[in-house]
Amino acid sequence: MARPIRPEPKFFLRKDAVEKGREDYLARHFAHHHNESVLGEKSTSYIEHDLAITNIRHVLPDAYLVFVLRDPAMRAYSNWKFSRSHGIEKLDFASALEAERKRTQSWDKERFSVCPYAYAERGHYPRYLERWAAHFPRRQLILMTSEHLFDNPMAARDLLDRIGVDASVLLPSPGKVNGSPAETSLPRGVLQRLRERYSEDIRQLTDEWGLDTTPWQN
Repeated sequence: MARPIRPEPKFFLRKDAVEKGREDYLARHFAHHHNESVLGEKSTSYIEHDLAITNIRHVLPDAYLVFVLRDPAMRAYSNWKFSRSHGIEKLDFASALEAERKRTQSWDKERFSVCPYAYAERGHYPRYLERWAAHFPRRQLILMTSEHLFDNPMAARDLLDRIGVDASVLLPSPGKVNGSPAETSLPRGVLQRLRERYSEDIRQLTDEWGLDTTPWQN
């Protein structure tokens, strides 16, 4: 995997990524590799950036693109808690959701690669996936839920098999990455509103993308 794991590489958010190209990417983030046949990186900001789509298409057109998607309601709440813990957010969760539309219009793009206040907006996964699918074959787009990946011991091995890696290989653990404070219960009324908001997205992910969203039905 690319180093450093944290902070994330975000190489393909660079405006000069195409100019720098594959060799600069490998030299910058994979100087430690020993001729492995498969290399990977994790940069969560890529999913919502058209620039990342364009750059990856030019530099690594045959790459597998793995989207690990979390229950969008709980993802929004976790995002808010992360912002609160880092002094970015002062509002309570319900108030932050109400203010989201206005706040996502203006934010510090020099400090953040994505809007830190787009708690609910960021959970509309099909909107992002459709843009990626317009530039890459569907066979290169791999979707899985984070719940399945973390709770099912075979999930990681299924993923390795899909991308052509020996599924019996022992995976080293980098430790917790992008961790957030322990979650407390999301207010039931707020949770219900978010569930209603995402119902069509979840239907699309299930019916049109073949994603097993069972873990999100609780």
